[in-house]
Amino acid sequence: MTTAAAAVVTERTPTPAAPDGGSGTAAIRGGVGEPTPARLGPAGSHDGVLFAWLVAGYPVAWAVGLGLAHHLLLAAAMVVWLAAHRPLRMARGTGALALFLLVVGFSVIGVSSAGALALFMVRFGWYAAALVSWLYLARHGGATQGQRLVRSFVILWIVVVVGGWLSVLVPDLSWSTPLAQVLPGPLTDNELIGRFLQPQVSEVQIFRYQDVILNRPAAPFPYTNGWGSAMALLTPFAIAATQDRRIGFPRPVMFGLLVAAVVPFTVALNRGSWLTLGLGLAYGTVRLARRRRDPRPLVVLGGLVAIGLTLATVTGVTRSATEALATRSADSNETRSGLYVETLTEVAR
Repeated sequence: MTTAAAAVVTERTPTPAAPDGGSGTAAIRGGVGEPTPARLGPAGSHDGVLFAWLVAGYPVAWAVGLGLAHHLLLAAAMVVWLAAHRPLRMARGTGALALFLLVVGFSVIGVSSAGALALFMVRFGWYAAALVSWLYLARHGGATQGQRLVRSFVILWIVVVVGGWLSVLVPDLSWSTPLAQVLPGPLTDNELIGRFLQPQVSEVQIFRYQDVILNRPAAPFPYTNGWGSAMALLTPFAIAATQDRRIGFPRPVMFGLLVAAVVPFTVALNRGSWLTLGLGLAYGTVRLARRRRDPRPLVVLGGLVAIGLTLATVTGVTRSATEALATRSADSNETRSGLYVETLTEVAR
């Protein structure tokens, strides 16, 4: 979502992006995130509250070991709510999302073990939760929902920034949750499930080239790629919070957090998130400045980038990140190439 879209999301139905892969609203025009002013559902104090809990409540669930099931539990609550508020409203794009879910379901034929099947069902459940969230948000609309959802996205973004700094300051921090003590071994031994049951603030990666060890930000997600994706997708909402006081966050605090986020975002060495956020911010800021006929958004963005890069350079983060990225790129590219070749070989059989 671009900065321009984020800046107006509090006045119209938004196109939210969630940690579990995303959902949306009926206000999507042609699937490109263009919001419309039409109201799509009943107004009231409930407007989107379950989805707001899904987003803002995720860090708490992650910290206590429920991150794996959090989206499934909230999706189940949404199903109950939808059953009590029929008929359903089909947002544009619902068919495409349902078709994707169907294709994913057919891919179960490639599962070869009970453990893999359990993991497949979890991932399939996440996609199904995204579809349920989509239908749930289609029953709501208006400024109340918009402000509530943006607020929840900003809360999650703040936790992501704090998690990034924890990775920088105490990279070895981790803990075992009560669920890890009571669940059977076959579940806890699974890598993905184990990462949710024993949260850690960093993903430790050892690269073959030069024996480099990197502690990359992960909290509140099991892997760095999730952390980087969340940072790239949620930052526009943080910027929106600096422009609209109704969202409820002090502007100086948000500006300070935006600057502080540069350091862990650099340390993460997530090339995809760098490109996504960079292009999104540039495009969105230009659109916003043109629409308002005001160059100040460009000045603000340029100032934040300059301050952040200066801070990263002074602290030595830029130099360390450049050296580490050169090492990681070689190892990562080789690993990805091998994975692509192996996938094509299996498909050709």
